[in-house]
Amino acid sequence: MKKPLFSLFLLLLCTALHAKEIAPKGEFANINVAEQNKTVKALLQGHDASLYNILKAPENYFPPTLYALSHVLFNQGRKDEAVFWFYAGQLRARSDANKALDRSARQAVSALNQQYGTPINKYAMSDIKN
Repeated sequence: MKKPLFSLFLLLLCTALHAKEIAPKGEFANINVAEQNKTVKALLQGHDASLYNILKAPENYFPPTLYALSHVLFNQGRKDEAVFWFYAGQLRARSDANKALDRSARQAVSALNQQYGTPINKYAMSDIKN
């Protein structure tokens, strides 16, 4: 991600949480989020090509996509990978939220953590050494 785009981040959060597409507004209306929306939806529906594409080039995806990736990996039994991608998504999301002028960005991170974090955190804390 080249710069924090809070509105885009919230757009993707809404997509990840509700699996519906929402178009960006205002100054972000020219940002094409169709591929990100499509990827999150396909990923959550179990399309392996989306999972492969994200793992091949994670730098091309926004934090909500990484959270969704962690969820899918965890459900596939790839729990250690899920932990990694959950915390990678969280780190990037927090970085973006801390840079955003809109303080509500932190609430978006909390929503993602609540949506995806409970089983992953429980697993991660069950084996601290690992």
